[in-house]
Amino acid sequence: MPRITTTMRLSYLAIVLPYAAVLLGLYVLRNAWAAILLYHVGMVTLLRLGGQEGLLRAVRQGWSAPAAVVIGIVFASGGLLLALLWGTISREHVDLAGTLTSLHLSGLYWWVFVVYYVTVHPVLEEIFWRGYFPKVHRSPVVPDIAFAGYHVLVLCIFIKLPWVLVSFGVLLFASWSWRQLVARYSGLGVAIASHAAADLSVIAVIEYLIRNQSV
Repeated sequence: MPRITTTMRLSYLAIVLPYAAVLLGLYVLRNAWAAILLYHVGMVTLLRLGGQEGLLRAVRQGWSAPAAVVIGIVFASGGLLLALLWGTISREHVDLAGTLTSLHLSGLYWWVFVVYYVTVHPVLEEIFWRGYFPKVHRSPVVPDIAFAGYHVLVLCIFIKLPWVLVSFGVLLFASWSWRQLVARYSGLGVAIASHAAADLSVIAVIEYLIRNQSV
């Protein structure tokens, strides 16, 4: 029987981590802050245990302003698509503002979360999912599936199941694409920028939908 190394154990934990954080934070504690902080603290801890602090250097590498702008616009278009399809894909009678409030995302907590989500979150996710795990693959790999899969637990709260499955496919492609960008530009720069653009566009649409819903 093959020997399970410390690196393998850490990789298994890394795959399980976001699912445990989301299940505990969103479904047990009903607190989005608990979910994201458990997730992020877990990521940083695993990176340190795996001796991967050097990945921070990759954040400053792989930068191309033209590529970041073009690819960022492409990924940000996902927010526009969400806005256009929301009436079709959202769960019946979903109260977006009420649901976010129940998850402790309202008022000042919401705006602090917005800033944190579009700055810290994409950096940590790219370091973790595209830096910690193997970088070059022609097709999606297990980390890409795991990345897309943990989002399913979040999306199920807001959108219908068939569209959750569609979203899984989109996120799988996004994860694979970011992995290719890291390999193409020899660093995380462009991937982080386009990831942040995608997150910002989704947050902007959520804010628009909340305001429109309350009118």
